[in-house]
Amino acid sequence: MHPTSQSGAMFGIDARIALVVFGLLAGVAGYVAFGRLETAKQAALLGELQGLELAVQNLSADMGTFYPFALNKSADDPDSAQDLTALWDKSSILPGLQARWNGPYVARESLRSQLYGTWGVFYAQANHTEACTETAHCHVWLSLTEVPPQRWAEVNAALDEGGGKYPESAAAAGNAGRVQAVPTGSTSTLLVRLEGAK
Repeated sequence: MHPTSQSGAMFGIDARIALVVFGLLAGVAGYVAFGRLETAKQAALLGELQGLELAVQNLSADMGTFYPFALNKSADDPDSAQDLTALWDKSSILPGLQARWNGPYVARESLRSQLYGTWGVFYAQANHTEACTETAHCHVWLSLTEVPPQRWAEVNAALDEGGGKYPESAAAAGNAGRVQAVPTGSTSTLLVRLEGAK
């Protein structure tokens, strides 16, 4: 065999080995990037949730009353679909309380989540299914539609399970604590009971 053809054959083998190594490195980098993307989505959802919770708390503190009592609607109106607009729209506040409004309380004026479905608010007892009464504690609940089960579990672990240190039973996970869920097919509606806004 001629020396030049041998070196050419070796170069071909070296090139194939290099391609395999680069392919493996690209796969590892992709896996790490995907993991970071998932972590970023979890952090973004928690950030959005905590931002809304703080906004509701701040508005309630400024108004000096339970969040729904500051809203410009009749007391017997059960529709709360637009109640979060009070965080950026002063006209959603009762006229007598508008002077106390120090908003907007959120940077983004939309009910749409940046990641999933739509944010909402409703008022219920601690288990989210029983309506408020005069004798029971009433809570402000945030809801977010179209949340994947994995993301719901991460929020539940962060807020109800001490970062996963104190896992809830499967039966309690969706129906007890601050974080609850209503399954809706392949996704869930995430429910979070707000603290300091009752």
